[in-house]
Amino acid sequence: MESWLNSQTYAIWAQTLVLLATAIIIWRYTRETFLLRKEAVRQNDIALRPVVIPEFSMLTEKRMRLWNIGHGAAIDIIVDAQANHGSDKMVSLPIHYLQPSKEKDAAFEGSGESVTFFAISKLYEGLKANSWTVRVRFSDVEGRSYAVQAIGDGRGGYKLEGIRPSR
Repeated sequence: MESWLNSQTYAIWAQTLVLLATAIIIWRYTRETFLLRKEAVRQNDIALRPVVIPEFSMLTEKRMRLWNIGHGAAIDIIVDAQANHGSDKMVSLPIHYLQPSKEKDAAFEGSGESVTFFAISKLYEGLKANSWTVRVRFSDVEGRSYAVQAIGDGRGGYKLEGIRPSR
């Protein structure tokens, strides 16, 4: 009788261990699938994100173009420009929509091209003094806000600080 109990006890323990191992494997598989799905959604968001960067041609034309180099549409684009740390901030007129791989000139508040020319000229003076900042704020079609910042690098050029959620 005792051997029957022992073999039955071993069978119960073996079944319990197999069940436990199966539960652990299923839990790890479910967790890994969740993480893979989360990463796929994140990659899709990044792939479809708009990325608007400023491009300057101040030496000849005194203009600032905004390029959407991302794969998503940029909405409500606004440029904050400051020629130097003591000057007033210039704010552009909003660009309501910019398609992927398209460009548009920034226009600053006021009336007409002369105001934009003056604003860009002030930036050009700041460029020569190596102290200017341009911040481009925009949203995607789902309403998430982003910002890209260009800062004079001290050699007549500028560097871009990467895309990040806007604050």
